[in-house]
Amino acid sequence: MTTELAELERYEVRRALGSGGLGVVYEAIDRESGATVAIKTLHDVTPEALYRLKREFRLLAGLEHPNVCKHYEMFEHAGQWFIAMECVRGEHLLHAVRDDMGDFDEDKLRDAMAQLAEALCALHEAGLVHRDLKPSNVLVEPSGRVVLLDFGFVEASLAEGVPQRSQSIVGTPVYMAPEQAVQADVGAAADWYSFGVILFEALTKQLPHDGDTALAVMLNKQRIDAPLASSLAPDVPPDLDALVGELLRPDPMRRPSGNGVLRTLGRREMTSRDSRPALTSSPSLFGAFVGRSEELAVLRGVLGDLERGRAISVLVEGPSGVGKSSLVRHFSDEAIAQGALVLAGRCYESESVPYKAFDSVIDALARHLRRLSDVEVAALLPRHPDLLVRMFPVLGTVPAMSSAPTGRVAVSEPHEQRNQAFAALREVLHRIAGRRPLVITIDDWQWADADSVVLARDLVRHRDSPPLLLVLTTRPSEDVEGAARLEAIVTPDTRRIRLESFVEAQAIELVDQLRRSFAPSLQLDLVAIARETRGHPLYISELVRYAATRGNASEANKAIHLDEAILARIAELPIEARAIVDVLSVAGEPLPLEVGRDAVDFQPALVQRNAAMLRVAHLVRTANADGALEPYHDRVS
Repeated sequence: MTTELAELERYEVRRALGSGGLGVVYEAIDRESGATVAIKTLHDVTPEALYRLKREFRLLAGLEHPNVCKHYEMFEHAGQWFIAMECVRGEHLLHAVRDDMGDFDEDKLRDAMAQLAEALCALHEAGLVHRDLKPSNVLVEPSGRVVLLDFGFVEASLAEGVPQRSQSIVGTPVYMAPEQAVQADVGAAADWYSFGVILFEALTKQLPHDGDTALAVMLNKQRIDAPLASSLAPDVPPDLDALVGELLRPDPMRRPSGNGVLRTLGRREMTSRDSRPALTSSPSLFGAFVGRSEELAVLRGVLGDLERGRAISVLVEGPSGVGKSSLVRHFSDEAIAQGALVLAGRCYESESVPYKAFDSVIDALARHLRRLSDVEVAALLPRHPDLLVRMFPVLGTVPAMSSAPTGRVAVSEPHEQRNQAFAALREVLHRIAGRRPLVITIDDWQWADADSVVLARDLVRHRDSPPLLLVLTTRPSEDVEGAARLEAIVTPDTRRIRLESFVEAQAIELVDQLRRSFAPSLQLDLVAIARETRGHPLYISELVRYAATRGNASEANKAIHLDEAILARIAELPIEARAIVDVLSVAGEPLPLEVGRDAVDFQPALVQRNAAMLRVAHLVRTANADGALEPYHDRVS
């Protein structure tokens, strides 16, 4: 065990669970909650490995599904980075679906593969592609629950329905789709190919393609059709035989969709009425956007003011679920269409990393620089790029930055090191802003750490501040520290936008937009929903989704009440989750997780997982920096 692991304050590391290409996973006890968790860390903290670790956590932290391993927290200690995750105990998929004779058990196989298919559907619905699906990344617990894990190569699609172009060949050759080997566009179909290989192997105990080398395997996938599973195992059920053949088609466009797989395996198809998984814990309105013309006018005007050559900050304040993130995303799309560079980030409450509010912004900067040529990057580099790489190691993934000579005398005093790194960052941003308008957005500023506040202050209040627009979203300040985080970046040019619920006409428009997303053929009483929710966007989304699940117009429009919708959703939760909501609702004040755990008297791991699920479901939220929990909004109570 390394020194860094032994010195972790919150976690007591017990033993190693497994090791992969990028890192190793340990079993540990969370001293705060008492739960057993899995801790993932890196073999070597290279810029690329660190980028992948952060990417995994940020893409998975808000995804809630019973068949997807839950990601709890990301933190840094002594230069080493860690992810705390759900600790899953079980056996590999191929072992779990076989009988005592070693042959496949059809009932077990259908159930396990159906659960895995549901996990993939949830992943793809969230716009993600696993890219390394294989039997060892799927565990089956003794209860029969199937859990998909190891998301080290997970990637987001460029847009809904648009595959992600792979920057490098990743995955395990015998399970990879043919298109992964040629770095072609990789989308959900690649995961379904790997699913087909796993099913083929479960049915036949063989792989559909072989070869002496990984290259030979991938070449064979390009030019040789996979055999039918029934040609190797005559007892293969005909419907599974046909499904495998369709999944292993070389052309990704000809493979079945997730719904097609679910149908064959006897599961209900996913529809637009199903509760969609969230990419992050921020409320989502699924692309709907109405009103906010005055607020957009402020943001557009400020963007135009950048021509005056100074930094400007905008604070977008409002209660949870009122649409702060939607407003900023809509403005960002407009700014990008006009040629601006938008570096979007978010301050995650479940992260304890240096400069946590800016870390994802710097990741976005690294992605932007990697898309440029070496000559273009060289024109943007500061005099001492190594200072930035030291403070933000992910910038080392930019070749021109990692290979740049230092040519200076090293400074050992930490405060001066930080000042010089800040100066280097301002220099890069100055040069970018000299070529195109520059916008930095950070969601959930209320979780910002002290270092992030200092950096934000430097960017907007320094005498050499670059001409950028810094847009922060935040809940209203409820304590002295929160107010201080905001005031630290206030300048004479700072604009404040306070978001409130919609007026009735706008609320009706939002109801109609969401109706078309959830149930386009269903006619709802738009006015009744707008009035019952008092124009609050999150409440509107909640009530439209509930009304759409009733199935027909007469049922959907029966005395629609928000409390009824919330209670119905809570009633569908596991008993442990319902108990947590009960305790928090009657407490009347934020409760630490360990107090809530003692009150509900469940196993710590169950409490931790269900509390995380409730955050994603927007029923519970973290109230303060100490991690205490409270109902997401008053209507839950």
